[in-house]
Amino acid sequence: EHGNVGVVDEITGNLASLTLSEMMAEKCAMNPQDRKLEFCPEAGGFYPRLWGVTLNTGKPLVVDAPALHPAFRGLPDGHVPLDNFMSVPVMTEGAVLGQIALANSPRGFDESDVRAVSRMAVLFGLAIGRRRAEDELHRASRLADAANEAKTQFLANMSHELRTPINGIMGMVQLALSDDLPDEQREYWEITRESSGRLIQIVDTLLELASIEAGALEPVQRAFSLHGLMDSLNRTHAVAAAFKGLPLVFDLAASVPDRLVGDDFRLRQVLNILLGNALRHTQAGSVRVAVREHAIVESKPD
Repeated sequence: EHGNVGVVDEITGNLASLTLSEMMAEKCAMNPQDRKLEFCPEAGGFYPRLWGVTLNTGKPLVVDAPALHPAFRGLPDGHVPLDNFMSVPVMTEGAVLGQIALANSPRGFDESDVRAVSRMAVLFGLAIGRRRAEDELHRASRLADAANEAKTQFLANMSHELRTPINGIMGMVQLALSDDLPDEQREYWEITRESSGRLIQIVDTLLELASIEAGALEPVQRAFSLHGLMDSLNRTHAVAAAFKGLPLVFDLAASVPDRLVGDDFRLRQVLNILLGNALRHTQAGSVRVAVREHAIVESKPD
């Protein structure tokens, strides 16, 4: 089999193909001027040829005889012959971000292949959406640091981060609907619930930043379950860990009590940031969260 992953550039609209095999002689990019000049009715939009059908329609395409498809216009120099072809859109928030395309399967492609690749496309779309949201947040943060009204501008641009949990909700719903196994469906819906909770937390974070600016932020002391907190973190970051193939391990010492008193919301915020950075920057190995007792030594004057 041959295959490639294509990502649409946000600014130019070009499709950059990140080749996974020797399918093409070089990267494939589309000139945006060509898109403006010519509408391709056979492909259903401004992206031409067979590879443009999924980008134009946002729907999977399976073709047993590519040369007979109306959108087929031959192959570029260096491209392997096509015996069969399948492409699946990578989408988020209803927008097409790119596609995953495969060709020349010895047995051909069917609906089971479409479902399997669609799951990969969901995770890939979540990763793209999260990275773009992070880039937007970083750009906004740099602008805020350079301005006198840094806090106000930062709070306004923090709204971009809301896209991340929304994408998570949409992605998990897609996964839940693509599989008939009841146990897995329950797990998917649980992740959906966790993503909704994270969205609420982000809104709370915005309110906290406003409180910090006003000097009115006070720590909260309440009872919470440590195991419940760790389970929630595991579900929140399991998809990102699985996408990178990294084992995510939570190691709680037996001597640590489950019921604790403190600000679990801010503890969750800190651990979410640490886990997110660890998963983002770890290329091989595993990510481990270890919880141990820490003895506090008090000294008293004579």
